[in-house]
Amino acid sequence: MKPEDLLELKTFEELMDEAVQELQSRQFKIKNFRPGRIFYTLLELAMLAVASLFKLLPKVLDQLFLSTAKGAWLDIVAQDRAGVFRKQPQKTQGVIRAGRNNPAAKAVLPVGAVVTTEEDADGNVLRYLVTKRTVLDAGVAEATVPVEAELGGARYNVGPGRITRLATFQAGIDYVTNDADWITLEGTDLEDDESLRRRAMNKRTGISYGGNQAMYQSMAEEITGVARARVNTKQPRGEGTIDVVIIGTEGVPTQAVIDKVKEKLDNDGSAIADIAVYPAEELVVDITATLYIDPVYGDPAVIDPKARSLLADMFKVTPVEGVQQINIDYGLDRSLIVANLRAIERVFSVELLQPAEDIKTTFKQILVLGQVNLTILGADV
Repeated sequence: MKPEDLLELKTFEELMDEAVQELQSRQFKIKNFRPGRIFYTLLELAMLAVASLFKLLPKVLDQLFLSTAKGAWLDIVAQDRAGVFRKQPQKTQGVIRAGRNNPAAKAVLPVGAVVTTEEDADGNVLRYLVTKRTVLDAGVAEATVPVEAELGGARYNVGPGRITRLATFQAGIDYVTNDADWITLEGTDLEDDESLRRRAMNKRTGISYGGNQAMYQSMAEEITGVARARVNTKQPRGEGTIDVVIIGTEGVPTQAVIDKVKEKLDNDGSAIADIAVYPAEELVVDITATLYIDPVYGDPAVIDPKARSLLADMFKVTPVEGVQQINIDYGLDRSLIVANLRAIERVFSVELLQPAEDIKTTFKQILVLGQVNLTILGADV
């Protein structure tokens, strides 16, 4: 049952009928209640205001409950009922490489120097700032450089080889690049409503029942960079043991996030429990598919990048609007891949060759997208 189901709401027509009947029962002096008359029009204006309040009431009522509140109202309810606050965006931190072709002279990369990605298909460039003065002495060809994203957000967690431009000219530095493991702290987006709601409910459950699964899940998910925590309280390693698996905003979390979760659980969790914290283990999913498109208006050069971007969004841990994402707790249903690809404009049908069957995950696993092999052909019409 929803909160608004408890309300006796009335329509404008019902309010008008009741008002007329009430006036007639009181022997009101005005007897002509036909539409168009002056008094009837004034009565309509009054009842329109009351009807607007009736329409507003369910929306206001929903904002008073943890299960239905949204946006800023959910922030207030979560803080008041569970002491839980929405996690704010976090800036990506990492280490890139800077180098030069001729290391004969000394070169310096100062704090505040800007490195960026190349423009993407939409013309966007991501900027990162150097956070520590880096010196390349004579004879040194390369050095590692700590950087931080200009703004918070998961989109700054770019893949290897994406950060390649030195926007701030520095004499003696010829190139910059980032490796596969360059991130030391994941960037995160502003926490969405469903994540905040789940944490608040788990916190309330944990307060009510003590050291249970919901309590440990709530504590772990308080840490920025944690998208989801899986908790096994059924003595997985023997009596008194608890296992916690952490899923980061980009899938497998960094060691910095794991350490923060471990510290939180050690300080605030059970004093007698043996709590172990693990990063989620990757289970790579390779996708091979043939897309049959409109032979006249379908353009493989347009559809191919759309399909690859859509598949990448499908495997993201954080919500992506308009994409049917995999359920990170239950694995992959092959039909979900087909449904997403079929949703692309000008795609008539999809033949999915790999994976050959549905994929289920274990307690410690999370699905990540591997190689994507797409063949795009004109459909027979």
